Amino acid sequence: MYAAVFPLLSARALEEPFDYLVPDEFAHAVSRGSVVAVRLGAQTVLGVVLALSPASAHTGRHLSLLSVIDVPAVPGELLDLAFQVRDHYLSTLGAALSLALPPTGSLRLRRALRPTAAGLAALTAGERGAEALEDYVDTAPRGRGGDKAAGGQGAVRATSRATAERLRRRGWLAASYRLHVVRDRPVARLLEVGEGQPSKVGARQRAALDYVGRRKVDEATLRRHTGLSAAGLARLLTDDLLRVAGDGRRHAAVESAPTLLAEQEAALSEILAASGRGESVLLHGVTGSGKTEVYLRAAEAVLRSGHGVLVLVPEIGLTGQTVSRLARRFPNERIAVFHSSLAPGERLAAWRDAAEGRARLVLGARSAVFAPIRDLGLIVVDEEHDSSYKQDNEPRYDARTVAAWRARLSGAALVLGSATPSVEAFAGTARHVDLSRRVDGSLPPRLEIVDLRDVHGLLSPQLSRAMTQAVEAGEKVILFLNRRGYASLLACNHCGHTWTCPRCDVALAYFARGQRLRCRVCDYHEPAPGVCPACQSAELARFGYGTEALEREVSGLLPGIELLRLDSDVASSLARLSAVLERFGAPGAKVLVGTQIIAKGHHFPEVTLVGVVNADLTLHFPDFRAEERTFAMLVQVGGRSGRGERPGRVLVQTLDPEARPIALAASGEHEKFYRDELARRAALDYPPASTLLAVEVSSPSVDKATAGGAFVGERLRRALSHGESVIGPGSLSRERSRYVVRIVIKSAAIEATLPVMRELLARYGERFAQRGARLVVDVEPQWL
Repeated sequence: MYAAVFPLLSARALEEPFDYLVPDEFAHAVSRGSVVAVRLGAQTVLGVVLALSPASAHTGRHLSLLSVIDVPAVPGELLDLAFQVRDHYLSTLGAALSLALPPTGSLRLRRALRPTAAGLAALTAGERGAEALEDYVDTAPRGRGGDKAAGGQGAVRATSRATAERLRRRGWLAASYRLHVVRDRPVARLLEVGEGQPSKVGARQRAALDYVGRRKVDEATLRRHTGLSAAGLARLLTDDLLRVAGDGRRHAAVESAPTLLAEQEAALSEILAASGRGESVLLHGVTGSGKTEVYLRAAEAVLRSGHGVLVLVPEIGLTGQTVSRLARRFPNERIAVFHSSLAPGERLAAWRDAAEGRARLVLGARSAVFAPIRDLGLIVVDEEHDSSYKQDNEPRYDARTVAAWRARLSGAALVLGSATPSVEAFAGTARHVDLSRRVDGSLPPRLEIVDLRDVHGLLSPQLSRAMTQAVEAGEKVILFLNRRGYASLLACNHCGHTWTCPRCDVALAYFARGQRLRCRVCDYHEPAPGVCPACQSAELARFGYGTEALEREVSGLLPGIELLRLDSDVASSLARLSAVLERFGAPGAKVLVGTQIIAKGHHFPEVTLVGVVNADLTLHFPDFRAEERTFAMLVQVGGRSGRGERPGRVLVQTLDPEARPIALAASGEHEKFYRDELARRAALDYPPASTLLAVEVSSPSVDKATAGGAFVGERLRRALSHGESVIGPGSLSRERSRYVVRIVIKSAAIEATLPVMRELLARYGERFAQRGARLVVDVEPQWL
């Protein structure tokens, strides 16, 4: 038998699988989707079996599989999905397959020795010298026929290398490979005792449980004091013997299901009607309308029918509160969580739980769309409008598009939920259900527009008064400003010198914490200067403002108030993010200052005031989605207010109160905004009227980037012949020490455009690389 194996390499020249001979001892263990170790040139690499056949079309000698890796086979549905990702997003097959496989990015092959069938037969027959094989045989009893030949992969313990080599030459031992964790550094997070009941744990796992006790202990300290391995920790977390503090898994009581409103009942009926048919449902509900309850009821019905459920959220920070709701509603279900802050061993454990059917309920960010869930019956994409669902590196897939493909492959119902669905989802989803009121029967608070044209300072008198009144009443306040740091740039008042990034064409932002200048593009940083290097003047001025400056302003207005900040600097650590959200949710008056992270689905009933400090930052961004993002931002962040018993207010500060997205968000005319936006997009041939592709040529050399951009633009205009518009190359910029030019393509016939783009990459991608340039194509870019 032969296995068509695709090595997990991302080289674009590698597009076809290789045929390998399947040894008899592996025949029962290999199937489509099996992860195997193979020789490729001088390397031993991981690969995935794409097909099995009794014969090979290739003549000559065939190499044999070295080992079948001890992980569940990748489901055929995910292999098919990987091919779709390759074809649509113009990635390599290796990169696309890596999404569907166990998380091997931090795992490597470890070579060991295993007994062959001949060796096991010699041991059973008591042949001379065979007792040395005992060191390689698992202690579990062997099945009839010596079936441990493929699975027995014991480690070398006592046998000398000379003895092992003699046994290998005799044919009693052969090389074997296993996955092991590398770069196994502890993740920055706090751990505490979970609710699982210990049955059989190892000595170091027991020591870890005793060490944590009733405290919260950071992972690095725990592993340093107890010697606990990543695999041991992963098992403790999987069995809920330990848990990440603040992740919401502990629950005091099972949550009972509330009575659904009529609109919620209608939405649930639509979702269940789509189940088994692979259809999509757009759940367009105002903030606080009970969309999550509809998700839970649909999940309950699907789980009861024996199928699996996948819930996607746009940010890791939302997994804690979502897993808490799921755990309270489904106390008997094991929940597998997928996100990038998990340690490698934990990611592999979650993958196994889903693949082996122990976890039928999976929650995660973008990459969880490839979780190997058995018999998938429901996919929920929460906060569907969020651009975080698009990956910005290879392979550049959009999880929303992939979720729709997966729903069609599996027959699962796909629910796209949002208070502000993307324009593409609004126009392209056949089943469209509305939740027009909050669960208490009220409407979200109206937006109050504050004209900043004659106001000096960050906070208008109206917003300052409202904040003071809310805090004095013991209520909570959220202030939204979508720019981190203290100031946008630093300049000399004497000569005008401005500090810029040496790697990018942008000014360095000033961060008061740490007294540093930092680039928002590449994160280059340097100490904040005391004098100008050009004229030696100490008269340095700060222009613009960010969340740190807003923090200082609020401290002056409300001295003694508990003030918290949540932006990407804080959210870079899941432990810090969870701690901030937990503190803000605790009783008492508080003010939370933050960027777009605070607008994403958080539920704080005591928040009665939301202030948007500057609505113009997103409005005037040079992107065709700027108005859509401004509208969504105002509706979403405003929806954090008044979600409890007390009514809420939303104050929006702007220099352009008549701007269409601001005016329509304030008046609550959502349908009109979408109608107008669709008409504008159609007139300008932007999505959903077309599909966009962004072609990027970059090089450390300005001449090569410029020439490469002109060359690609000219080739595209010649090759594209289905009515596509080619815009550019645009102006030259510099990012991360590379000069960049971009070309935008608008295509109304994307299936005809993609083969031309793949041919472009195949013909010129490697040629550009050899000349010190890079050619990248991004299908469905979220930012231009």
